[in-house]
Amino acid sequence: MSGTVLNKEKFLSKISAALGRNEIPKSVERPKWKHNVQWEVMNDFTNEQLVDVLVAQCQNIHTEATVTTKENLGSVVKEIINRFEGKSVLTSVDERFEQYNLDKTLEEIETSGINTYKWNKSMSREDNIGSAAATDFGITFSSYTMAESGTVTLYASDEFGRSVSLLPPYWICIIPKETIVPRFTQVADVYHKMAQRGERIPTSLNFVSGPSNSADIEMNLVVGVHGPIKAFYIIVD
Repeated sequence: MSGTVLNKEKFLSKISAALGRNEIPKSVERPKWKHNVQWEVMNDFTNEQLVDVLVAQCQNIHTEATVTTKENLGSVVKEIINRFEGKSVLTSVDERFEQYNLDKTLEEIETSGINTYKWNKSMSREDNIGSAAATDFGITFSSYTMAESGTVTLYASDEFGRSVSLLPPYWICIIPKETIVPRFTQVADVYHKMAQRGERIPTSLNFVSGPSNSADIEMNLVVGVHGPIKAFYIIVD
């Protein structure tokens, strides 16, 4: 369906005149701001300080945060699953599970009688979603994590459907310490530069800040309405 734009030049000329321009510009120059507070907030924080900010923010977003080492990561994961009597675990397909020795942990979990699954791109979308909905725990890795808001960045792809972190009642997100940045400014800059270089950006970027919250009914806060009822961030030093 197409249409005709009428009086376009007249309309734009009027706007240009109001802005003190003699003619309609062919392009718009990006303004140079005197103050750039978006880059200044926590700009001088060390990685350890950003971890402290993230852990504190997790209390505000109803998320349990644990700081551990790579060597103890498997033990922390198993402790959380056992504490909530998990019987099944679903993970995304991510090379970091092997890099952080979690593949071995999942094998140990399987041996103890807990069923483990990986998102399977060869299965139909409906079957994958059904598996996620029937699983107790979903485990993912964060690509970038924003200390200020407690937000993790998850990619959705053939190897990682959104259902892994959305449908199981319990969700564990592994956060490598080096992925923590002050705020959304730094994460947006990463993808902006990728676009400038002509690199392929993931088809779906999901920014998740703990379990969902809703106070629509009589202003009573309910956590986990549209996703997991409990979220766990494990920060790996």
